Amino acid sequence: AVRQPLAVHDLLALLDLIGLDTMKLIADSMYDEYRDPHFAPPPLLIEMARNGESFYGRFAPAKAAA
Repeated sequence: AVRQPLAVHDLLALLDLIGLDTMKLIADSMYDEYRDPHFAPPPLLIEMARNGESFYGRFAPAKAAA
């Protein structure tokens, strides 16, 4: 089988599937463990997790009027 890298939209869909709140908890845990700023959750992730948003809910292209 041929492995192909995940595209950005695949990764965002995966984050929406597992939930941004879960991703924030994972990032918090990794930051607490390693104290590396690269693992700290970014401000946008914190805001979206707090508001219960998803990437495709927030950044989906506007639908054309019928």
